[in-house]
Amino acid sequence: MYDNLEANDCWIADTHTFDIQSYDENGNIHLLYLTAFLDAKSGVMTGWNITESPDSQSTILALRHGIMRFGVTKCIYVDNGREFLTHDIGGKGHRTHVKKTDSQSEPFASEGHSIQTGNVGNNNGNSDK
Repeated sequence: MYDNLEANDCWIADTHTFDIQSYDENGNIHLLYLTAFLDAKSGVMTGWNITESPDSQSTILALRHGIMRFGVTKCIYVDNGREFLTHDIGGKGHRTHVKKTDSQSEPFASEGHSIQTGNVGNNNGNSDK
């Protein structure tokens, strides 16, 4: 399946909760989250962002960090987490609802989705030819 995959072809994104607590400037305790992109072929962490709230903005910052370091990937693969569902990232803006059966505990589809990227270089608004 991955035989023809080259480094930087596809990045996989996820968010992880750090197993530590920190204090904000007001002395309130909170958790920190890591949103990261990993190269599917090499396993290299291409981009990341640490935040107090795992949201789409954190995902965009982590993706930008990866693009600044390694260039534009051909696709990204993300799970169905809320931080990956927004239109800004290429999601539908919501989870795909499925009809709940007795064997299902969750009312949502758990499949991830892949987002194809295109040429984002400066080509004066013209599409690839």
